[in-house]
Amino acid sequence: MESSDNKAQHGNEFKKDVLRVLLDLKEKRIVKMVELDKKIAANPYVKPQFLAPFYMESEDTKYVIFTTTSARSDRIKINQWDANGIKNAYSANTKCFLVLPSILSEKEYNHYSIEATRIKEAGYISAIDEIFTVDKLTEFVS
Repeated sequence: MESSDNKAQHGNEFKKDVLRVLLDLKEKRIVKMVELDKKIAANPYVKPQFLAPFYMESEDTKYVIFTTTSARSDRIKINQWDANGIKNAYSANTKCFLVLPSILSEKEYNHYSIEATRIKEAGYISAIDEIFTVDKLTEFVS
């Protein structure tokens, strides 16, 4: 079993990988800005309540990137709350993505496949628009 310290280190390294991809998108002028840990309020009269770990803007779209190294449904539900709040705060053209590492164990890949399919099912309510691995990130933003 992996220790908590190892899991935290793995998660932090993954976040650095995602940031490198996002900064590359900015350098290529696909997005115009990248911001980390953006706090977002439901309206201008209250304290920020929602967190966008990675926030980007292109000319016409806002992107919020959540990351996880585990695609279990309980982990995804945590991100659904922030995604829903952010989409309510930014009503127009906001995309929320959940990104996982490119290399997954068989168990994590199975969780990922199930959840990525589930959010697309008719009648399933999801504020997260897509779930995919980091190697696909540029496809969804470009």
